[in-house]
Amino acid sequence: MNAARRVLPALAALALAGCGRSARPPASASDRPDERSPAKTSGDTPEPGGFATPEAVFASYAEACRKGDVGGVVSVLDPDHRLVCLLDLLLAATGVAETAGGPAARELGSLLAEHGIRERPSLDTVVDWKDPKAALAVARPILGSAGDLPGLGRGLLAVVRRHGTGDLAQMGPKPVAGELGDLRIRGDRATGRVGGQVFQFVRVGGRWYLGE
Repeated sequence: MNAARRVLPALAALALAGCGRSARPPASASDRPDERSPAKTSGDTPEPGGFATPEAVFASYAEACRKGDVGGVVSVLDPDHRLVCLLDLLLAATGVAETAGGPAARELGSLLAEHGIRERPSLDTVVDWKDPKAALAVARPILGSAGDLPGLGRGLLAVVRRHGTGDLAQMGPKPVAGELGDLRIRGDRATGRVGGQVFQFVRVGGRWYLGE
């Protein structure tokens, strides 16, 4: 399958749904955690260690989407999900570069070298996107030692948009319509809703991120 022609699973929301998570039916009352979030913490930043609250995660995420900044979106993802999403985008950029050749291939090669990525994945790379652990097992050897992941995301998206065609040329974050509500926390997991969409949050090392 040509990665330049497919809408990639982990970043499909960026391409088609304006940075949102996949829409899911509202949780039933019995499924909802009963612990409410603490008050929002302002002035928090995503690097290097996430956020103090899920609300702060969402605020940064929404701002990144408003600006069309894929690097800002990458910054708020939990560390494992960040690698999987970047693998997804890297496969798209690889497909575009192989299809377009010339300047696209050179641009991608320079970008990967700049971020310490020695080997790009083959378009024949098999990734089970429905299995996060399996996808991470593919992503980590390729991207685990890469530097400046938000910058890498911006560069990869630039390759895709500059040299891709069709939906790929339009890929990127779009503004989030609505405010985060119905936020519930249970341990190191949290959910919130924006309209009909459910957002998942995860706490890693005491800090909050946007989950899968």
